[in-house]
Amino acid sequence: KTGDERLLHPGVVELLDFGEMQVQEQRSYTLRLSSPGYNRADKTDADQTSETPAQRYDFVWELRHPTRGLIVPRSHAPPYLTISPMHGVATQLQETLVTVAYTPFDQHDLEGTYLRMSIPSSPGEPFYNLKLSGHAKRPNLDFSVSSHDFGACFVKKGTASSSMADPTSPTMGSTPYERLDLVVSNRDVVDCWLATTY
Repeated sequence: KTGDERLLHPGVVELLDFGEMQVQEQRSYTLRLSSPGYNRADKTDADQTSETPAQRYDFVWELRHPTRGLIVPRSHAPPYLTISPMHGVATQLQETLVTVAYTPFDQHDLEGTYLRMSIPSSPGEPFYNLKLSGHAKRPNLDFSVSSHDFGACFVKKGTASSSMADPTSPTMGSTPYERLDLVVSNRDVVDCWLATTY
């Protein structure tokens, strides 16, 4: 195939590398299942013009590890992988898309994890093997403070919009307030994406 696409061959192990990631980052690959005679560039409705019934193939994906055996894919716990769909039917005249997503919620390494697809209805039940690679680590960040007590505060009477105003806004007027500037320093060699829950 051209560009970033690769052909998978039965019995040949191909590498699917997610690279180095940060915790809670997501990366995914899209796999295209099709028969050798399928031509994506020619999108004529061959299934409508052909008098021969299209052949159908059942496929099943499995996650395996040399020491842990069969692994159940989970998105919020190791191995932080989702395969969609895990099983289905591929036809001779169409492409079937399969998404493999890696979303580590903690430090994790995919070392030794294999993704295998089997076609039970085919002679000899061929296997297509993908060796998964990639790891996630927590960013190396320094915070100027880890906690801060603003002490007792008075609630200003007024509308919700005025009470929720930014401390630097002119609408605060002469209302006393305390402001803390939190400084976050990235000690890592790559940029880091930050977000808050409020």
